[in-house]
Amino acid sequence: MRATSELAGLEAEVRTGAACTGVDPRLFTDPGLLSSVTAARYCARCPVQLSCFVLALEIGATEGIWGGTLFGAVGPITEPVMRYDP
Repeated sequence: MRATSELAGLEAEVRTGAACTGVDPRLFTDPGLLSSVTAARYCARCPVQLSCFVLALEIGATEGIWGGTLFGAVGPITEPVMRYDP
């Protein structure tokens, strides 16, 4: 587990640099709205995809899509989405 200051820095990096900034967060967490295809489109072009995934692991995320990976009660349950760099 990272120190609190490191975790805060990682969270700030994700919040300010994510491709999904400004998108309704329920798209990534609400089972009724959860669309892995739509979320994957954001994640695939996101410059902080890896940091988002690491943040999810560090905070013990149990639901939603983080860094292109679907998380469940047992942790990551899908493979990360591959990034596309044109």
